[in-house]
Amino acid sequence: MNLNDERINQTLEALHSRARKQELRLVWENLSQWPNVLMGRGVRWNDRSGEKLQNKFICVDPQQGQLLYMLATCAGAQTILEFGTSFG
Repeated sequence: MNLNDERINQTLEALHSRARKQELRLVWENLSQWPNVLMGRGVRWNDRSGEKLQNKFICVDPQQGQLLYMLATCAGAQTILEFGTSFG
């Protein structure tokens, strides 16, 4: 696989575009939490918090993805298991 492949870049850009749109929606939906975040008190989770995050992309940014790809390639990885991010 080559990250310079046009099909791969188009797919990644489409997925990151969808993620950016979801991020804006999440910020708007959680506007009431920002005073707590800005005051260093963190986010207050409730039963609806999980519902808001259901089916949302929580992805690494493109530069982080390139670093992960480079590290996996340099390590000679044959198989990569991803868990705990996005829908994981």
